[in-house]
Amino acid sequence: MSVFLALVFQVLFVFFAMVINIGLMVHDKINLQNSVDLGAYYAAQKQAEILNEIAHLNYQIRQDYKLLAWRYWVLGTIGRAGYNETQPTPQISAPGTDPGEYVRRYSSGGASAQEEVPVACLATLYWWEFAMLTPAGVNPNENYCWHNYNWTSTPIAVPSVPFTPATAGYNAYAYSLGQTGQADYVRSCDMASPLSWAFVAAIMTNYKMSIAYKKRAIKRLRENLVSENPLDRDGVPIRNGVIATIEKNLTESNRQGFDPNSVQLLNGLSRGDCAQGSQPGENTLPEILTAPGMYFALLRGSAGSTCSFTISFQLEWGNIPLTGGGVNRWDPNPPQLMRQMTSGEPNANDDYHSSLGFEKNPWCMAYVGVKAQTSSRKPFAPFGRASTLVARAFAQPFGGRIGPWYGKRWFAAALTSESIPGPSAAAGSGDMNPRPEQAAARTDPLTSPRIVPGGPNYPYSAYSIPNYSRFPGDPLGMRSSRAKAVGRHYFGPLRSRLYQPAGGPEDPRLRLNWFLGFYGFQDSADPLAFDAVAQAAAGAMPAPLERFRKLEMAAVAPDLFDMTYYSVDPAANANYLRLARSNPSRYGNTGQRPMGDLGSRGNVPSMQETNVESQINAVNDGSGVDPTIRGVIFWLARSWTHLLTGWAPHRVTNFTFPLERFGICTAGNEAADAFMIPGKCAAGGRVGYSVRLISRAHLNGPWQVGGDGVGASPLRNPPGDDSQF
Repeated sequence: MSVFLALVFQVLFVFFAMVINIGLMVHDKINLQNSVDLGAYYAAQKQAEILNEIAHLNYQIRQDYKLLAWRYWVLGTIGRAGYNETQPTPQISAPGTDPGEYVRRYSSGGASAQEEVPVACLATLYWWEFAMLTPAGVNPNENYCWHNYNWTSTPIAVPSVPFTPATAGYNAYAYSLGQTGQADYVRSCDMASPLSWAFVAAIMTNYKMSIAYKKRAIKRLRENLVSENPLDRDGVPIRNGVIATIEKNLTESNRQGFDPNSVQLLNGLSRGDCAQGSQPGENTLPEILTAPGMYFALLRGSAGSTCSFTISFQLEWGNIPLTGGGVNRWDPNPPQLMRQMTSGEPNANDDYHSSLGFEKNPWCMAYVGVKAQTSSRKPFAPFGRASTLVARAFAQPFGGRIGPWYGKRWFAAALTSESIPGPSAAAGSGDMNPRPEQAAARTDPLTSPRIVPGGPNYPYSAYSIPNYSRFPGDPLGMRSSRAKAVGRHYFGPLRSRLYQPAGGPEDPRLRLNWFLGFYGFQDSADPLAFDAVAQAAAGAMPAPLERFRKLEMAAVAPDLFDMTYYSVDPAANANYLRLARSNPSRYGNTGQRPMGDLGSRGNVPSMQETNVESQINAVNDGSGVDPTIRGVIFWLARSWTHLLTGWAPHRVTNFTFPLERFGICTAGNEAADAFMIPGKCAAGGRVGYSVRLISRAHLNGPWQVGGDGVGASPLRNPPGDDSQF
């Protein structure tokens, strides 16, 4: 019996030891898997941070384009406001009447007349520089902008006066005065042309210089995003953080057998051809290149004492009269910067090429995979080879929006969205012939059309004029009288001063030099209107200019289209700008100040923290939008919480869209600036990308993400099977 019991005890001990070893092994396996899950979650979170920053920078490019369009359609054409063939004086309707009456434009008077192509004309007393060309700045008839296109004035004749000895001196004086009047008329006509061209060139130069920095930042982040050894937004290898996360969460047993070199990080965006293109990552985030074009009023005086009014395109500056220095007065030679920016587009990879931003290829899925292993010996298996445990995990950012596709569908084999309808259109082709019938295939049919790199020369036309949708399905954009009426109350006080002498700090006339800030752009990083000379002289911004900046901020504030297609972060300063200030090299060593949201000025401390929320406040507080018509300006956001349109967590296993948190930040949950929370709401809606753990099978299966009419296809960058990772 003793022998039998000894044998049974040995068997029981073996079973007991096996249970203990298996239990410890299962515990270590679970611990390793949980640690690897956290490592994958960490890596995907770093991807999400990059995508969120790219998304907000991309939205800033959208705002730069909106600012270009608004300036052209409203400021450039205000001289033609409410004109008719017999009334040269611009008419501004009183607040509370027809919203935007003062910006209607017709080929000839009457509300049923044909709409004309808008043209920038500064030959009106709304502009200080033109007012200074008129005698003492008070001549009410000096407004050339109200005439029909291709108009020529009636010659001013200087009649000869019969000569008599008694009136010889008087007659000579009268004749000389008439000749002087003729010369002044021709001269003022000639000198008005450079003003109109300089305005178009200035706002185009501001636009290109402003988007250049943001494009450079996006390309730098894009390169980090698609690298085989991906970097976070500060340029630190994400794998370092993955290893630290795994190691921190391992049990002591796993930690002793953990080799950091065994950790593998799979960046989904480095697989397939997603990291490729003419620049790294271009196949994942291709740019939507464009070439907006604008018209200016070409005014030319003649020896016959006439003034002609025609329209000319931005690059036709050579037709401008040289009186008073011509374009050289505003665009010195060298460097002729404005002429460079308006004379066409550079090569496709140049940061100064006009752009609508970037679109995200849905067939290049953002995800990460993490693989790690440990080896250890268990108490009842002291001999032989150590046990090896392997764990894999996948995670992905989701729920955010980089921005809209140019076209409404994207074929799996294409590298850009499709924008030309019909079976004959090649996948990924662009709008080289911007026909109106293509509008139905574009997400925003009102913008200037896309350029395909390497395609034929861009055909400038009326479709090239910058415009944009205020809400999905908007048929008018800046052609709408209500869109042009935003901020019209700024011009109310101006009307009473139109025929008074120009000058003084409170003169509300628009000034062309407000739009020449690109000469100091490297330090200011601010494309909004500014007058550095007046600021330095007075120690503060002139009141009219301060009001006008609020007007521009309100004009580009988030609208319904933006909230639908972009991830707009109201806390971008805390989440992105401060990091850029502390580490300028993260976007490349350009020497330029990091750029905030429109309204922020890098070299003026009191203006550095201006952000998207400030833009929305300019809409609400009456400083940027006429309060009497704010009710009909329905497309502009009224609260920063309206930007919280991303997916927000509400249940552990439920990833459906939480409608109860859409556009809401519950009371008392607004995050302090010190906390870097996208959307700055601690409990409520969110902005941008969130993160979730996923399975390999989820990524390997077919996807239907190309839009209506595009069938299911595998991703361009699937993870493969265990043999590959």
